Amino acid sequence: MVGEILREPITLEKALANRKKETVSGAIFVTLQSDPAGNVWRRNKVINTEIRNADGQLEANTINETMEKRLVSQQPL
Repeated sequence: MVGEILREPITLEKALANRKKETVSGAIFVTLQSDPAGNVWRRNKVINTEIRNADGQLEANTINETMEKRLVSQQPL
């Protein structure tokens, strides 16, 4: 897709060969918070990735996802 945008088409084989030269590493951390009854009410997930290309350039990315369960008051219909 990038090749199309830049008007420099690339074959699938060439794109895969370029990706083979990269080193990818990362970690996923999950934290759960619960109430006294043991019910999980919050989950926090942090995903860290590092991609080092053949030239040594590093691309680091961090994604933080939080999910909370909350009571919602119901209005009569």
